[in-house]
Amino acid sequence: MDYKSASQRARVLTESWIPVNALCPACGGAYVKTPNNTKALDFNCKSCARPFELKSSKTRFGKKVVDGAYGSMISAIREDRQPNLILMNYRLPFSVLDLFVLPRRFIVEPMVVARKPLSQHARRAGWVGCNLDLAIIPRSALIPCIVNGTPVPQEKIQRSWSATEVLENVGGAERGWIAVTLGIVDSIGSRFFSLHDVYVYEARASRLFPNNKNVKAKLRQQLQLLRDMGLIEFRGRGSYALVDTLVSN
Repeated sequence: MDYKSASQRARVLTESWIPVNALCPACGGAYVKTPNNTKALDFNCKSCARPFELKSSKTRFGKKVVDGAYGSMISAIREDRQPNLILMNYRLPFSVLDLFVLPRRFIVEPMVVARKPLSQHARRAGWVGCNLDLAIIPRSALIPCIVNGTPVPQEKIQRSWSATEVLENVGGAERGWIAVTLGIVDSIGSRFFSLHDVYVYEARASRLFPNNKNVKAKLRQQLQLLRDMGLIEFRGRGSYALVDTLVSN
């Protein structure tokens, strides 16, 4: 491997590892590498053709994932062409410690945070990158495939994928609200919660959707949609519960 740059060597190692050692979380099919220099896309599933982009790091991912150009990501989401993300944490000599998949249905516009433009002295002066804020979506959105070096059974991975696949049928703008509402429910920290518990996070929703002037009503609407999708249960008198499939993740 004749690469001088450590980042180039890491890219080749991580991208070579995926097709040999990992399977599509949706159908269990094999990953196929896309041609070099394919923009924002590293793999497709050979069986179901779902798109995937790989993000790898020697340190564990925190609440934010560094991504590419801000404008490009926003456009991709609005045009419903964002890929699923594979998040890999590795160590050298090369081995994979953690591998998670973030389905594209949870990559929504409110989680895309613009970084500061590059300085006028930079090669790409004025370029604006972005971070993906994982803190606003539910923890169940991240599907574990390898945890602390131990592979997760493929059947469990596919069950986790299927648990929220109904969100694929939701349009882009509404999907953002659904993802944020599920993130709020996750922040409550209990399977059982009330409408009042959700209202506590009104300020978060207002910050993420500044053009909406009736946030409480919108949150109530999202709870009804989540109930209709089978992701939460209505217990009466303003009480709700997450379904088992989301709790187990």
